[in-house]
Amino acid sequence: MKISESIAEILQKNEKVQFAYLFGSYARGDELEGSDVDIAVYFTLCEFDLGRRLTLAHTLEKAVSKRIDMVVLNEVKNYDLLKNIIDEGVVIKESKDDSRVIFELRKYHEILDYKAFRKSIDAA
Repeated sequence: MKISESIAEILQKNEKVQFAYLFGSYARGDELEGSDVDIAVYFTLCEFDLGRRLTLAHTLEKAVSKRIDMVVLNEVKNYDLLKNIIDEGVVIKESKDDSRVIFELRKYHEILDYKAFRKSIDAA
């Protein structure tokens, strides 16, 4: 079983994770032997405390025998990273409703606002 499939199977069973992406080298298919596995998860509201994050990361690491680098989408403020996840990431758990699509649209608007803001600062 591929690493992405193993991770997806675990995430499908976790009701606290609303949707998730695989991104980075494993999503691109250019991972190396020592590469970590980059995933981005969006937890249901009020369900993303540190204990849950650590437990989930540990469970995933045990299942795939690789280091997991997990980004919690509920909290991410780095717009370059966020754009990369949305644009190049592979959805490995889909939300049961339209929440992932709504999340992406909202974040794209924030990214565009941020770029316009940065452009105005750079021009000053």
